[in-house]
Parts: sequence; structure tokens; C-alpha cells
Amino acid sequence: AQIGYDILSTSDLEVLRAGALIAGGHHENWDGSGYPNGIAGEDIHIFARIASVADVFDALVNRRCYKQARSIDETLNFFKEMKGTKFEPRLV
Repeated sequence: AQIGYDILSTSDLEVLRAGALIAGGHHENWDGSGYPNGIAGEDIHIFARIASVADVFDALVNRRCYKQARSIDETLNFFKEMKGTKFEPRLV
């Protein structure tokens, strides 16, 4: 996360600087338990908060070489359980 941020944040292109915010913050959790900086709530950039939801949804509903895909219902239940902890409640 930090390396991606460091690489993208120095770009002259606005879209890549936005990518830096996503790369650097999408593993932060709403409750502050994430990484790399342990920031919480609205201190996490909105781009990263949105990307976190999309990233986890994609990871859960798609098969990987190390795991089976979860159903949509299982995935939605996970998001409900993590609402206010991992994810911003409004985004869930």
C-alpha cells in the first residue's frame, strides 16, 4: 500500500495522484484497525473507502487459486457484519 502510494503520488497526472490515495488507503479500516497508517473514519480518503468496498467485494465473489468464491448472499452478510468496523456504514 505504501509503495503504491509513493510511486503514484509524485505524478503530474491528477488521475495517478487519485490512484495514490486509493493505493495508500484502501487497506485502512473505518474503525482504525487497518494499515499502513491505522487511520479511521473520514480521515481515510473517500476514494480509498469506496475502493475498499469494491476490492473486498471482488475478492469475495470471485474464485481464486487458494479459495472458492462466496455467494452474493454470503458476501452481503459479510458486509453487514463489517459495517462500521471495516467499512464506512453509509457505503455498505
